[in-house]
Amino acid sequence: MFLKGCRPLDHARQLRISSQRASVTVLDETVIAPPIHRVLDNGGAMPVPRPDAARLEHRYRPQLEICDRLLGELWTHRPRPRDTNRDEYLALLLAILDRTLTTFDGVLALCRAGRPQQALMLDRSLFEDMVAAFWLSAHEPRSEALQLIRDQADHNVLLTNDVIRKYPHRFLIEADNHPDLKNRQAEFKKKFGAYGTQSWFGDLHSALQEIKPLWEELGGEAETLDVHYAAVHWQLNLNVHLTVRGIARAFEHYGQSDTVDDNEMDVALRAGFFSVQGLGHLVYRAFGLPRDRLWEIEQVRHHVFSELKPNDPARADLGPYDPCWCGSGKKLKFCHGK
Repeated sequence: MFLKGCRPLDHARQLRISSQRASVTVLDETVIAPPIHRVLDNGGAMPVPRPDAARLEHRYRPQLEICDRLLGELWTHRPRPRDTNRDEYLALLLAILDRTLTTFDGVLALCRAGRPQQALMLDRSLFEDMVAAFWLSAHEPRSEALQLIRDQADHNVLLTNDVIRKYPHRFLIEADNHPDLKNRQAEFKKKFGAYGTQSWFGDLHSALQEIKPLWEELGGEAETLDVHYAAVHWQLNLNVHLTVRGIARAFEHYGQSDTVDDNEMDVALRAGFFSVQGLGHLVYRAFGLPRDRLWEIEQVRHHVFSELKPNDPARADLGPYDPCWCGSGKKLKFCHGK
């Protein structure tokens, strides 16, 4: 996409690469991605089958609604940039929160489309972002953590310019010279790897050990964090990525794109909720916001995910004046029975 020779560049499509900021920006007309198609033997094509959206919404309604409630709470009451008072740490927290909320919105959209396995791929990113935010908050001194972020940004600048120098005929600009950064390249490689693949907060397991005291200070249980990492995040890596287990799972479900696995849907929603709620508590505390609404949502979440199953028959047997299944204490008629 960003290389000359891959496709013709016309007036409507321009490419600009800022090596100074190690970023790539493509200016383009509005592009509408074509639907995914499966090619037939006769040369025709058909859309990949999808589960019935209305049926999915009904089947997983309690789980989806509590996730929507969390997303709405954090989006509505999120701090604004002016609230940071130009504090670099608070600004970074807001950046992570914004990325997390849009990613979680994507998780819910994929679940509603009957694509929980793809949602799980985003859940992995949500968990790592949550851990990164906690590590940034817990690491002492914090100035050292902030410097690591700056150093990795500088390392990316050097890596970008190295690529431009290696393939000058492929880029539209010349590489920049940064002798001050070049002198630190060996140091950067040791910290972040020769190709910049190591995170500024180190490996995930070590970061988890460092954030546990802060996690407990905010009301969480260290064991819950460990269990999520071992039983959810680690399992996601085995099942979602192209491991032997992932390949076996894909072969087992080959051609069944219109079916949904209840367990995958449950894990996708639980995992996303876990990471987003944890980050929400951290951000609210950092900005001095009350966390009572987050605790209320947590109480409902526990009921919804622990006691209600998809399409639970108990929900169908409720009368309009029975207590609502969501645990609000209201009558069904005046709550989710509207």
